Amino acid sequence: MSSDGKRVAFVTWVDGRNVAVVNGEVGESFDAVSWPLAISAGGVVAYSAREGDRQYVLRDANKSRPYRWVSNPVLSADGNHIAYAASDGRGWFAVREGVEGPKYGWVGNVVLDRSGRMAYVAEDRGAAFLVYDGKPGPAFDRVTRPAFLANGQPVYGALKEKEWFLVVGDRAASAEGPISSVFAGSRAGYVVERPDGYAVVADRRGTTFEWVGWPTFASDGRVVYLAARGKTKFLAVGERTIELGEWVVWDPVISPDGTRIGFGAKIGRELWWKVLPLAGP
Repeated sequence: MSSDGKRVAFVTWVDGRNVAVVNGEVGESFDAVSWPLAISAGGVVAYSAREGDRQYVLRDANKSRPYRWVSNPVLSADGNHIAYAASDGRGWFAVREGVEGPKYGWVGNVVLDRSGRMAYVAEDRGAAFLVYDGKPGPAFDRVTRPAFLANGQPVYGALKEKEWFLVVGDRAASAEGPISSVFAGSRAGYVVERPDGYAVVADRRGTTFEWVGWPTFASDGRVVYLAARGKTKFLAVGERTIELGEWVVWDPVISPDGTRIGFGAKIGRELWWKVLPLAGP
């Protein structure tokens, strides 16, 4: 289930068919509907769906033209902009507001900044590169999913000749090791893969865990993320680590005032929405 506090959306089956249900309204049925559904702060819902050998992207009740393949769509915060990767069987391209971009051998990891500008990863002729605002960047051997700084600059991890870099705008700095993901706010950070697990690197490297998920910056600049060792999950807030137990956790959201974090949790057989304070050193 996805929610922005205004609309609740989920996928279910009706007469053996997959449908998205938004605030109790059942949508068009398909052979398959993607999960999770994208939902903007303004309550716009988008998702991809398949019918036979055709795939579509839907934003509320509006359906795209059919494609051979489509990725899960992304929405801008206000829901006014939508983008996704698609293929017609002859090449891959990014689609923003129904307008198809240039074709490459592969396109994926599409993101939008708050104003709706798009960045994505493309691969073509043995090279990987970021395409931002329609312009391809420098070629690398591998590029991670990008993120956006608060000032709109793209951030991503890149591999070149066995060395990893954190790329911020036009600048590349050596990373501590293989980058599995990046995150950004007023500054950039990344998750580094180490021999014994994963660690978050912002101003410095944090504690190593077996799994790290959804790192972000709180309003006071501290790094906040979920993590795990074995079956035990943790909430990391700056230098603090809070043990949560043998939960399944997902989709953390920091409150607008920056004082609390909420996230989904499966505890035993029960589903919860947990809210914890971020106060503390």
